[in-house]
Amino acid sequence: MVGDKGLLSRVFGSEDYVRLVEREIAATSKLVPSLASDVRRAGGLRTVYFGGGTPSLLDPPLLKCLMNALREQCGGLAAGCEVTLEMDPGTFDEARLDAYLKDCGVNRVSLGVQSWDAGTLTAAGRAHTVADAENAVRLLAAAHDDWRARSAQGGGGGYKPGLRTWSLDLISGLPTQPRRPARGGGLGSAGAVTGTDSRADTGANAGPDTAGNDEQSAVDTAAVVSWDATLARTVAWARPPHVSAYDLQLEPGTAFGRWYLSQSKALPSLGPKAAASGRGGKARASERSAGCGLPSEACAAELYRMASRALAAAGYEHYEVSSFARLSKGQTQGPAGNEEQPKEGPSAPNPGTVAMASSPSVLGQAAAGSSPHRSRHNAAYWALSPFLGVGLGATSMLRPGRRAVRPRTMAAYRDDWVGPLERAAEQAAGTEAPGHKAGEVATVAAAGCDASGRRAWAVSGRRVGLGMLFGTLSAPRVGDGGGDGTGGESVWDGGGDDDGGASRFELLLEGLMVALRCADGVDLDAVARRFGPAAADAVEKALLGLCAGGATGGAPLAKRVIPFKVGCRGAVRLTDPGGFLFSNTAIGAVFAALDPGMVD
Repeated sequence: MVGDKGLLSRVFGSEDYVRLVEREIAATSKLVPSLASDVRRAGGLRTVYFGGGTPSLLDPPLLKCLMNALREQCGGLAAGCEVTLEMDPGTFDEARLDAYLKDCGVNRVSLGVQSWDAGTLTAAGRAHTVADAENAVRLLAAAHDDWRARSAQGGGGGYKPGLRTWSLDLISGLPTQPRRPARGGGLGSAGAVTGTDSRADTGANAGPDTAGNDEQSAVDTAAVVSWDATLARTVAWARPPHVSAYDLQLEPGTAFGRWYLSQSKALPSLGPKAAASGRGGKARASERSAGCGLPSEACAAELYRMASRALAAAGYEHYEVSSFARLSKGQTQGPAGNEEQPKEGPSAPNPGTVAMASSPSVLGQAAAGSSPHRSRHNAAYWALSPFLGVGLGATSMLRPGRRAVRPRTMAAYRDDWVGPLERAAEQAAGTEAPGHKAGEVATVAAAGCDASGRRAWAVSGRRVGLGMLFGTLSAPRVGDGGGDGTGGESVWDGGGDDDGGASRFELLLEGLMVALRCADGVDLDAVARRFGPAAADAVEKALLGLCAGGATGGAPLAKRVIPFKVGCRGAVRLTDPGGFLFSNTAIGAVFAALDPGMVD
């Protein structure tokens, strides 16, 4: 995964940045040789993801350099490795796309269309036009059709290079030009919601300031009309194999938040209510820029329901809160259809995940009929599989519960991350520091913050590098042996409180949080197996309360999947769309039922 802030920097040119990322990959490989050996033993990297900024602005030869570095120094790529490139409409033509697919090995594209409404794109400050998005969809659809045709012909091995699948990314709740409703209030024909909506998972009611507010009603009406048209065009014309539909989170500290607020007449009031809102503290309509505004919380909830209904009706599997994958002909919605009849046997594992005995994942298994277009890379995140991030702002998790985040500015990334890694790698290969065994890299004191909040690096001879990579104040030793022929222990082994990692209780909470956001739900047997029966009993009781609607006093937020065999606890998943919409409430109810003493 190449990280945040984009591949093109105002400080360095794109080639300079790529060389810097190559240096990070090389230093990481030298400092932790067991990383490559473990990846090779597992069959190679399962997924590669180029995201953050606009990666499709990077020339294909430079992207190919990064792919070569991963192949040569990170254990190689697995057969059929999913290689995703985020692309923006208007940044590529047929020749450029062909080079990414054939020369770089990209086989999945995530296309940032966001909306099919020209006015919404303008109000949101998007650089591309509807015509750009239409052309991009045509190019991707043709490339995908070509891959399907070649794959159907057979011969020449099982895996065919080319565009195996692609995703169209949409964002609801974007700034919208107001449209006055025909009759007072409401959201028009697509969804009549006025004032607050008790079903919206906001953490705070939308409040009386939106009820009867003509300006807010006009914004809400326009948002519904625009979103309805965007969904209709997506499923009827674009027909992408995968759709990601996100709700806009307006954060004042982000690039979009700064841009949007700069267009406003006044800054928003960011009080406790706004902070509790899932919308990240959006401005009231009266405080926004003239001519456009953000939908209310009640409207945002209705936009979510609209996406769920429209995409399900068009044959998409809603497999995660914001993710929809098109089902093949004859398939039905995955786990949602499994409550009535027991399974005949165990289902297939989640695509793209790495099975590890030490993994804290409690994610349920994907149904045998799940869509082949699910994102394998995201599935690995949700299964809490280890991942390595490189580049500006990228995050790694090489051990469960321990994340390491790279600096977000070019100078800090170069001087405070890549430089120290290279020096540590050189020292690890040189003369032994006093008091250490031959071949051993000592425990590392990693990055921290001084009293002023500035990043302060604890540098002491060879005691730099591993802690940066492993995201802990006490990194594992490398060089004690591990049976892998490199003299280094496996980086995939579990950690714990004794070596600076997350506690087992924290790992359980993280596993539950990601599992409840997925349609495969929480595997209660995995909870019992990995965290003990007491924890499993508490989780099961809390989830069954959600099945009865106890968290809201209304419709059930969860439902139980029939166990594979008698004696199993089975799995529980949130309902769609109500449970997903209420996911924060549901997760909070489960967390409240747990105590660290319950974990074995």
